[in-house]
Formats: sequence, structure tokens, C-alpha cells
Amino acid sequence: MAPYGNSSILTVDLGQQYIDLFAGFKHTLLNDPSSIFFSFSKNMGGEMFSEWGYYLFSPLNLLLLFFNQLNLPIGLLLLLTIRFGLASLSMSYFLRIGLVIKNPFLILAISISYSFSGWMVANAVNFLWQDNFILLPLLALTTFNFIKNKKYIPFIFLFAFIIIDNFYIAYMVGLFMPFFALWYLTQINLSIKQKITIFIKYLLSMILSVLIASITLLPTGYQLFLGKGQDSVDKLDFNLIKNSFGTLFKIIPGSFNFEEMKHGFANFYIPIFIFFLVIIYLTNKNIKVSTKIATATIILLYLSSFIINALNLIQHMMQFPVWYPYRFSFILIFFLLTVSASVYSEKEKVEIPLLALFLIIIIVISIQSLLNFKNFDFLSENTSLAFLFTGIFSIIAFSVVGKYRTYLLSIIAISLSIFNFVVSFNNFDFLTYNEYKKTVVALQNGIQNIMDKNFYRIGQTFSRTRGDSFATNFFGGSHFASTTDKQTPKMYTDFGQNAGDYNASYSFGTVLTDNLFSFKYFLTPSYMDDHTKGSAAKMANSYRPDLEDYKIIFRNNNVTTLKNSDALPIIYTSSKTILNIHPVEYNPIQTTNDFWDGVTGEYNYPLSNIPINQTQIKYTNLIQNIGLNGITFTKKQQNKDAFITINFVPTTNDSYYLTLGNSINNDNSDILINNYSIPKAPDKRGVGTLNVAYKNKNKPINISIKLKEKNLYLANIGLYQLNNKQVSTDAKVIQSRGIKNLKFSNTKFSGYLTADQNNNILVSSVPYSNGWTLKIDGRKEKIIKIDKYFIGAKIPIGKHKIVLQYNEPFIKMALYISITSVIGILLLKLILIFYKKN
Repeated sequence: MAPYGNSSILTVDLGQQYIDLFAGFKHTLLNDPSSIFFSFSKNMGGEMFSEWGYYLFSPLNLLLLFFNQLNLPIGLLLLLTIRFGLASLSMSYFLRIGLVIKNPFLILAISISYSFSGWMVANAVNFLWQDNFILLPLLALTTFNFIKNKKYIPFIFLFAFIIIDNFYIAYMVGLFMPFFALWYLTQINLSIKQKITIFIKYLLSMILSVLIASITLLPTGYQLFLGKGQDSVDKLDFNLIKNSFGTLFKIIPGSFNFEEMKHGFANFYIPIFIFFLVIIYLTNKNIKVSTKIATATIILLYLSSFIINALNLIQHMMQFPVWYPYRFSFILIFFLLTVSASVYSEKEKVEIPLLALFLIIIIVISIQSLLNFKNFDFLSENTSLAFLFTGIFSIIAFSVVGKYRTYLLSIIAISLSIFNFVVSFNNFDFLTYNEYKKTVVALQNGIQNIMDKNFYRIGQTFSRTRGDSFATNFFGGSHFASTTDKQTPKMYTDFGQNAGDYNASYSFGTVLTDNLFSFKYFLTPSYMDDHTKGSAAKMANSYRPDLEDYKIIFRNNNVTTLKNSDALPIIYTSSKTILNIHPVEYNPIQTTNDFWDGVTGEYNYPLSNIPINQTQIKYTNLIQNIGLNGITFTKKQQNKDAFITINFVPTTNDSYYLTLGNSINNDNSDILINNYSIPKAPDKRGVGTLNVAYKNKNKPINISIKLKEKNLYLANIGLYQLNNKQVSTDAKVIQSRGIKNLKFSNTKFSGYLTADQNNNILVSSVPYSNGWTLKIDGRKEKIIKIDKYFIGAKIPIGKHKIVLQYNEPFIKMALYISITSVIGILLLKLILIFYKKN
């Protein structure tokens, strides 16, 4: 991996999402701190504080400030290495101070087993969750000090920091810590009353931590309520997961691959001898019965959470995770390692019945894994045999008394950790460093020659990811984040764009939507592009021949930058007609037409329907030979290609668009225009629009839909013609009513707007959000929604100073609660110190 080779650490979410956030992280901190709250690099504008709270609040990310966007993969590899080291360091410190273990080889074996455990390897590219994994041993240490030495402050502030760092994983830690405190209390010689008092204080301290963390919890909770929180499951299912016995095989090293990442079993791999030590702990006569009951209860609770849907759901805040299942498995890993370390002794002899039990466990699991490796694709003969041999080797180590037992177990722990890491990582494909750099350079070259000082958005017909605009610092139209609100995907869908639950992409726009949404510039592949991996042409994500009329302002061998002179200002005045329009579900053409007619005040319907006659449709290798919409087409011969082909001849040089229902996707079909295969939307929940012709007057256009499966259902297929000349004329008129002397940032717009009797409605392409406030001539005015999604307002006739500003909802209240809580805790501490002295 770079800098040592041409590969990189970039794979799955790290390569497709997180690296863009890290690149934007640097720009925000060094150049535009206000965009931590709102950014127009997120879709067409979106709230950001909750996104920072989920992805970017780790202080370790500051290391990445020393890396630019091009060498960021090198920085990420270094940061990952540091994170593995910190996890080991944290665990070793807990073992040395908390459990008072002095044997350095045992500390080495346990701490390496923790940092290279199944959870950490499976989530190696999920940097956002790893801080809590690193800090959990330290939180356990502060819990010991809380209970034993009445040191409350370290625990309160450390847990508060953990919540601020990543509230999501902190929730899982928060569920565990009361159980951990009770487990430790069973080992302390105190009365029941004293234990209850300590435990109540512990719970109250956790509440205080939550109050301190309000600075992130309140604003983030509100945004989650608007988005992902609406996906919470309100009914618990206590059934077992499918093939639940497969969870047992996750104690085999290397039992992780791409499919396991999507919807696999819990990743809780640690060396097998750890489980042997847990058995020794539970059968040890010197350990209190209450402690052993507490230990067994916690272990069974978490093992049950791996196989019972309801318990798994509770651990994930009542939402089943999308990819990376059982994200809480590190809790059990930590607890098992803690239990095993606390009972280990190199001097005590392990009885033969226990050694025999260990051998039986090893043989049974090994045989079952060898018999079932074809049923579970994360298993293999090699990993099963590795488990068998290292298990037997571990038994041999336990049969030895003295320091050599520890030496042998340390060798096993380190060897298995390396083996588990290498085998698991070799199951993935990593993006090459050159491929990453080539796309980034194309994006950077494309935007560096734009000298425009006004507000504008940049569209793309190629992309590396949906986070390009955030990573490369421009206002775009795409993004992907778990904190995306529900309104954004719906807005994109209504206007015919790509959208999923938590992502959106402005990839298949029309000239109308380009203008309406202020897409003044476009980045497209150059025709001289070499089509190698990572090149702009290879990363094409759209088909827009109608961009041909946009002016070329920059071109090299890889990328071309175009300017759309008809793009509307971000804020302008419109007639009252705009107040009467609303999106039409599953009809992006009418939705766009209505919006345009609303802002022009006229009913021109610039997009008009072109009927598709039966004679224009050709069927190849299909059972059906009539009709187009509302029909499931079926292949006649499965081994031959099948097509539905629409033929038409444009009568003008205008733009023509085809609407496509959401039944068409990358898996079931290909679309060809005059035999050229065009890219399609990976996520499309509604009806999309596809530009099929421009400047093709009297030239035949053949649109072929190729079946990739046996059946294909078609709906919402329609052909439309745009009156390009009329749209351009209208745009010039609207531009003249735009905001003047505009000054803007991600969170504020100010300028002057003139309203007349016919146009006294403020219209913007700023997405509506509760954080925005509008002042006209210094007086706060009510914001109204334009076309359901955008900010607007009624304004008096005449020239007015307009100020539109964003403030994070609940941030002031959250800050007040956090500061008050910190001051209150510190004052209480000082009062207690004073009374002790007197």
C-alpha cells in the first residue's frame, strides 16, 4: 500500500465515503469553520453538525491535517496503524493498572489479541467507531477507581468525551458499563447497602456524562429525528437469526470476507486459548459464586444478542445496521479478555479433565467447520486446520507449568493475530493509489479555472464518489451520509434524480433543472481521455448530450469544464404563481414544468410530451410484442439477447428526454442509445429522466433497453421535448430579478433584492431547513416553503436588504446544558474538598 506500493487502504466505505469527509474536514477547519454547521457541498445544501458528530469528532483526525487530498490515503494508512497501536496500548495500561498484571508477556498477548480481534479487523476501515474501542479499557479503569477509590470525575468526563467522540458506539458502551460495574461490585467486600449506593451514584454519573455531552447529543438527536430516526423498528422480534449456529465458527481465524461485511455473523474472533481461560475462570473455586454468576450472565447476554433479533436490535438503537452487522461485538471481546487476564496464572496446573474438555471443544468445532465450509463462505479448509492446530498447541501450552506457558501463549496470540489480519484483509479488493489520484486530479483541474465570485453549483457527468464536492471543496449536488434527512432524497426523486435512503446524486438533470438549481458549471470527461482506470471517462456517471451548448472554459486530456450562462441566481423574485405549485409524485417532468412556469409567471410548459406510437417500438427475442408501459417483458430464449427498442426522429435541434420508471436498474438492464451503452443510476427510487438527443434534427435515434435477466417490468416510459430557446429567454428575464451585491458563505447570504407588483415573492434554491432565518431590512420575516422543498418569502414592493442566515437548531440550549453541567460538577468537587479539609 502507498507509500510502499501502488495499492491503498481505500476499500468499501473508507474509499467511497470517509476519505471525502476527511478531505473536507481539513478544508473546514483551516478555511471555513462555519461549514461545520451547514454546507452547500452536501447535496444542494445540508446540515453538517450531526454529520461531524457521527463521522469526524475524533481528535485523532487532526493528524490528517498534514496530508493533502492527493496523499490522503497515505495519511489514512498511518492513522490506521496508530489506531491499532493505541488499542493495544490502552488495553495493556488497563491490564497493568486496573488488573495489576505484571507479567509483560501476558500483557502483550492480551493487548495484541484485543487490538487485532475480529471486531477491529472487520472494522479496520471504519475509523469513526474505533475511538470508543480504544477508550473502552480506560473507561473500565475509571470504573474501577470510581467504585474502589470514589474517584468520580475521571469517569464522568471520560464517558462524556466518548459520547461526544461518537454517540452511536457510545450508546453500546453505555449499555454495557452498568453490567460491568455490577460485575466488579461482586468482587468488592462491601455491604449490600453500600454496593447499591455506589451503583446508584454510578448511574447518576453516567447521566451527568450525557448532560455534558449535550453539545452534540441535542443537535444530532434532532437531525436524526428528521432522518434516520424515522427508520427505527417499533416491534421486537425474539426469533433466532437464520443459521444461528454459524456464529460459532467466528472463533476461527480469518472468518471474515465481503459477504460477512454486508450481512454476516458477529465478529468476535480472539485466540481460542482466551475461551479456555474463561472456562477456567467459571470453574475456579477461589472466585466468588456471585462473581461467576455475573460473568456468565454478561457473556450469555451478549452471545444471545448475536443470535436473537430483538437483542441485536436493542444494541443498535432499534435500527438494524446497513452493512457491518453486530457492531457491538467488541464489548464481549473486551469482557472475555478481561476475565481471562484476571484468572491467568502460569504457576497453577490445569487439571486433566479441563484439558480434555478443551480438546473436545477444539475437535468438535474443527470437524464441524470442515464439514460446513461450503455452506459458510467465510470458512476454508486452511483456516479450519489453522484453528485445529493452534487449538492443540494452546492445550499443550496449558499443560506446561511456569513461564514457558506464557511464552507459548504469547507466540500463539501474536501469530494468530497476524494470521487473522492477513487472511481477512486478503479477501478484499483495494483501490489502487494511481486510480484514486487520477480522478482527484481531474476534479481539481476541472474546478481550478473557475474564477466566478458569485454563488454557483457545479454538476458532474463523472465522479469518483458522491462526496467529490465535499472532498474537493465546491458546491455540488451529491452526497452520502447516514445523517441525511428524509426530505433530501424525496426532493431529488421528485425532480427525477438519483436517490437512496441516505444518499442523493444530481447525475441525470435537464437543462431546466440545471437552471433552476443554479448549476452554472459542469465537469465532464474530455473526448481525448484515455479511458484508463480512474480517468474521468472511465468514471462517467451520466449521459448529457444537451451540455454541448454550454461554453467550454477549460479542457485538458482528462476533463472539460463547461459554463451554463442560463443558470438562475441562488435568490431572486418571482410572481405569486410559485405559491400554488407542488411536486407531482412519479412525474418529474410535470414537477419541473410547474416549477419553471411558477418562477416565470407564465404557463408555457417548456417540456412537452412526444407520443410513442406502436410502430416506433421493436421487440427482439421477447414473448410480448405489443405495448410498452405496465408490462412485464419475458425473454423467449434465455441464452440470447433481448431488447425493447424505441425509434424516433427529432424534428428540431432541441433537447429530448426519456423518463424511466424505478423498475430499471443496473442489475436487470442496460440502456443503449444508437448502440452506445450509457451509465444508469445505482439508486433510483422514483421516475428518472435521461437526455437521449440534442442537435439531432432529422437524425434517427434508437433507444434500446436490453434485458439482463429473464423478466423486466417497464413503467413510466415517456418521451419529451424541451423548448431550449424559450427556456434561455425566460432565464435571462429571471436573472435580471436576482439578488444584487451578494455576499455569501455556507451559513449566510446577504444582498439587495427589488420586488415589483408582479414579482414580490422571494424564491431560492436553498433547501428548506428549520435552522434558517430571514431578515428583510433588519426585521425577521416568516419563511415559506417553495414547491415543498425550498426557502421563500413574501416581500414588500421596493428595494430591500436581504439577510438569510443559518443557525444550528438547539445548539445554544445544548451549549448551555453542557457548560452548566461542567461548572456544576467542578463546583460540587470543590465544595467536597473544602468540607474534607474542615
